[in-house]
Amino acid sequence: MIQISNKLQSLKTIKQLKLNNMPVEYFEVYDKELLKEFFDKYDYKYYVVRDFGHASSQFFRFNVTKEEVYDYVKDAEKFAINVSTSNFKGHQICTGAILIRRNMNVTLSVCCKDECSVRQAEVNPEYSFNCDIDDKRLNQIDGLDQVIDYIFKKNLFDYMVEFSSFDIPVGIQNEKVIVFELRTNY
Repeated sequence: MIQISNKLQSLKTIKQLKLNNMPVEYFEVYDKELLKEFFDKYDYKYYVVRDFGHASSQFFRFNVTKEEVYDYVKDAEKFAINVSTSNFKGHQICTGAILIRRNMNVTLSVCCKDECSVRQAEVNPEYSFNCDIDDKRLNQIDGLDQVIDYIFKKNLFDYMVEFSSFDIPVGIQNEKVIVFELRTNY
């Protein structure tokens, strides 16, 4: 198991493990041409911008257009841009964070509202409990079964997995589960 101590390590681990996530690109410095290449390759209405240069930065925006991204990051260093799940409004089933340990104990915080963010699901969850993998409550959460199957398939035990499940394939691997972040030590 890879130990992860920050968001940048999480992003790199997701890529290394070839997990399905929204198209994302990490930038060390502002480069208008590289931004344009990303936007040409992933032409969507909305994007998310995150600062990786400063801990607890306020430089984090959801649902910004290409034009807003250019303005927003022109003075930034070490930032990431990814395609927003808001581009798939009406298809998101559940979102949240789940930890399945090797001993099959489960901890989760989940929300089954379209366009809910992981942060919203953790702060104001619709479902939040600890149990074992055989608990029948897990079967009552729409879309969670495909997330659990994904965790088993990808051997993501002992990682806190921040996810969204969809009723259509999305993301770089064209699957119904998106992994936003993996956490172990932070």
